[in-house]
Amino acid sequence: MLCDPRMASLSVSGDLQALVRDFLLREPDVAPGLLVQVSTARKRLTFAEWWALLDQLDHQYKGQAVAVELSQMVSPAHVGILGYLTLACTSVLEAFIRFEQYQGLVYDGPRASMIMRDGLVGLVWDRNYGCSHPLSDIVILGGMMTFLRRMTGRTDLAAQRTELVWPELQDADKFQTCQGGELVFNCTANGLWLEADVLALPLSAQDSEISARLDREAKTALLALSPEASFLHHFRQALITPVQRGEATLANLASSFAMSERTLARRLNAAGTDFRTELLTLKIQLAKEYLNDGHLTLTEVALLLGYSEQAAFSRAFKKEVGQSPGLWSKGR
Repeated sequence: MLCDPRMASLSVSGDLQALVRDFLLREPDVAPGLLVQVSTARKRLTFAEWWALLDQLDHQYKGQAVAVELSQMVSPAHVGILGYLTLACTSVLEAFIRFEQYQGLVYDGPRASMIMRDGLVGLVWDRNYGCSHPLSDIVILGGMMTFLRRMTGRTDLAAQRTELVWPELQDADKFQTCQGGELVFNCTANGLWLEADVLALPLSAQDSEISARLDREAKTALLALSPEASFLHHFRQALITPVQRGEATLANLASSFAMSERTLARRLNAAGTDFRTELLTLKIQLAKEYLNDGHLTLTEVALLLGYSEQAAFSRAFKKEVGQSPGLWSKGR
């Protein structure tokens, strides 16, 4: 059974990249190439990029059950607003309802639904987009159990059953130990099943005021994933490499999207922005990251951003930020 190409171009939250970074930082034998790859913050990754990242990790740390270890590290910071929103709910039931509403903030495509059956409650994912990747499924299903334990303060909490579409699973014994209950293969859908009374468990960090605020933020974030916002996200990701190469022109970006310059300009306008604004915003963002690094001179930063001289970079930075690059850096 292979990963379905229908899912490959859909996206997952860039916060999952931070999960990989945190894993690498705790390893004594850190892989520097991978660490650099995941150290640049991104709002979304395609599933194809996420799958490739997991494959690279699995290859780098053979015999280490990487996906299982990642699933045991999941925290609110790795699922963004949704993570903190669920932690602020009053019960597991409320948290599951919130997850159903806002799971699109974590990943596109397959949706989990809460189902009651034979005294059990299950989160069951649809197959409308085919299969994901076995390592990704371990991270998601295992991460759900880790998060449930964190939410309730119940380290002994165990799944009754974890259902998987795959005929077999790498590191199945270690995964089963972490999940509790049985692993069932060759199922029609992935599912996580628990005793129904788990729904009544209170959460250790409940706060109704915080929950209401985060609920508003989650709704806003979900609305931001409109077709226009999705296009803008992909455009911004595509802009990074040309900026770093000094090749960021409207013509080059239009060519990479297989559209005319006029069409690209029109799409950006529909998303409420334009090429010049996006280019300058990215340059300032990258400039701040380079300056925070502390190892680059202003001349080197200017060259990395495609400026022919430091003075031009400094003028542009001061106009946008209100301080020269040097003063801004000293104030950090």
